Amino acid sequence: MLRRLSVLLLLAMTAFFVACGSDDDSTSSNNDSNTDGSMKASVAGSNWEANTAVVAVHMPTTGTLTITGQYTDLSGNSRQMSLTIMQNASVNSFSVGLLGPAQARYTEASLTNPTGESYIGTSGTVEITELTDTSVKGSFSFSGALNGNGAVKQISSGSFSAKL
Repeated sequence: MLRRLSVLLLLAMTAFFVACGSDDDSTSSNNDSNTDGSMKASVAGSNWEANTAVVAVHMPTTGTLTITGQYTDLSGNSRQMSLTIMQNASVNSFSVGLLGPAQARYTEASLTNPTGESYIGTSGTVEITELTDTSVKGSFSFSGALNGNGAVKQISSGSFSAKL
C-alpha cells in the first residue's frame, strides 16, 4: 500500500513539474533555476543538478517526507531524483531499501522515451540534517537498480535543500 502511495505521489509530482514548466521561449540555458531549493549528486560519476524544480512535501500526521528534483534540458531530456522517508521523518539517518524506511529513485526520460528508465534504490542512506516547519536539508547516496535488467547506477555525494 505504501509503495503504491509513493508511486502515485511520484507520478503526481512529475505531472506537476511538466504542467508548471516555463513558458519562456528564449534560447538561454535551462541552468537558471526557478526553484526555492537545490538538489545535486554524482550519477555514475557525472554531475547532476536539478534546474527545473526542487519540491519537498512533508505530511506531519504520517511523518512521510518526499523530496524531488528535476533537471530538464532544451531538447526535452529529463533526469529526476526522488527521495522518500516513509514514516517518522526527522533529523536522522535512514537506510534506503525497497521497503524503506527510505526509498530513492533516479529516472532518465526523453521525448522519444517519455516513460524513461528508473533506477530504484536498493541500498544507501538518506540523512536529514535539518527539518523545520518551512524547510528541509540533507544528503543522500544510493545504489539504484534498473527495473527489468539489473543494471546499476551509483548515486553519490548527493545533497538537497528545499522549502516545505
